[in-house]
Amino acid sequence: MDAENDTRLLLRFNKREPEAFGRVYARFYDGLHLYGRMLFGKTDLDVKDVLQDIFLALWLSDTRFDDMIKLKGYLVIAMKNRYKSHMRHLAHELKYGQEISLEPGIGIETGHPHMRGHLLELLNLLPEECARVMGYYIDGYRPEEIARTLDKSIQTVYNTKQRAISLLRRKILQKKEDL
Repeated sequence: MDAENDTRLLLRFNKREPEAFGRVYARFYDGLHLYGRMLFGKTDLDVKDVLQDIFLALWLSDTRFDDMIKLKGYLVIAMKNRYKSHMRHLAHELKYGQEISLEPGIGIETGHPHMRGHLLELLNLLPEECARVMGYYIDGYRPEEIARTLDKSIQTVYNTKQRAISLLRRKILQKKEDL
């Protein structure tokens, strides 16, 4: 598109004309979707939903843009901020989950209703054996049951759980520092 067409489209976009908004959405969709998949790849969020939320918030706001570069920058930063917010939320739920749900004899069902899904999502960040053991904990199994099911010693189950928690803490702290 040439600069003149961009200017006209942006003027119409700033007036919140639906057709212009749709054209801008279509223009930036592929790049933002790819960026979103890189950010949210191992989470339970659908990038399409995140993009729709960003554009809906923009539609409802009074934000206006002078040129397409600023609009694109705004959209990229909005995507990054949604990712940061989601990771902070997961870190909080992980901490909360460790406090109430990962103690021996306390099942995940005593926690927040969405916590189980978020904890299972975090298992993707762990090595396979750690994820397997933590999955049993999340499902409410006692250490003895996990050991019997996996044909491991109970001490191996405890050690694997501690290793998993330590790895998750490190990964979350690293993500938090990156934000």
